[in-house]
Amino acid sequence: PGSRYGEKVVTFALNVGKRKIHKLHVKGDHLVRLANTVHESRRTLHELEGEAHFLQERTRRHMLIQDSTEFRVAWYTVFESLFMFAITIGQIVYVQRLINQRAWV
Repeated sequence: PGSRYGEKVVTFALNVGKRKIHKLHVKGDHLVRLANTVHESRRTLHELEGEAHFLQERTRRHMLIQDSTEFRVAWYTVFESLFMFAITIGQIVYVQRLINQRAWV
């Protein structure tokens, strides 16, 4: 897979021994294009880091909401079960009183 900006060629010069001065190895245009590519890469990396941070925070918030909702649903279920149990006991007592009152009549 190639780069979306086109192909790039990097040339390295290695001198052994006395240092030779080559004025035409690196041209100003090459440095400008390289600087632009580095700047674009840095900007893209910054955007990706921001998006990754956003996704981490969103996931953390969703987990907090899910845990809170699960906790509330569990307690609601417990209270509802206790309420239904109390109603059942109340109905049993009421029916027993009705039966006992009719037995004396």
